[in-house]
Amino acid sequence: MHHVFAGINILFLGVIAYEDFKYRQVRWIWLPLIFVSMLIFTIMQTNIALAVHNIVLNSTFFLLQLLFVLVYFYFKNKSIRNFTTEIMGWGDILFLLAITPLFEFIIYL
Repeated sequence: MHHVFAGINILFLGVIAYEDFKYRQVRWIWLPLIFVSMLIFTIMQTNIALAVHNIVLNSTFFLLQLLFVLVYFYFKNKSIRNFTTEIMGWGDILFLLAITPLFEFIIYL
C-alpha cells in the first residue's frame, strides 16, 4: 500500500514541477494534497507520533529560518513589503511546509 502513496507523491511532485516550469506558478490545491499524501505515507512507514514530531520540528525550523530571512531583508531594504512577490513566493513557502511530514529533521535541514 505504501507503494501506492509513493506513486501518488511522485505524481503530485511531477505535476507541481511541470506547472512551475511551464507557468511559473502552481495551483494551491496541490500543496494540501501533497501534505496529506506525504503524511499518510509517513504514517504508513513509521507511526503517527514520529510523523507529528517531524512536522513540528521541521515547521518550527523553517518558520524560524523564514523569520531570520525576513529580518535580514527588513534591515537590508528597510522594508519587507515585497518579500512574497520578489524574493520568495507563497508557493515556495507553502511547498516547504507541505513536505515537512516526509523528512526527519536532519534530512530536512
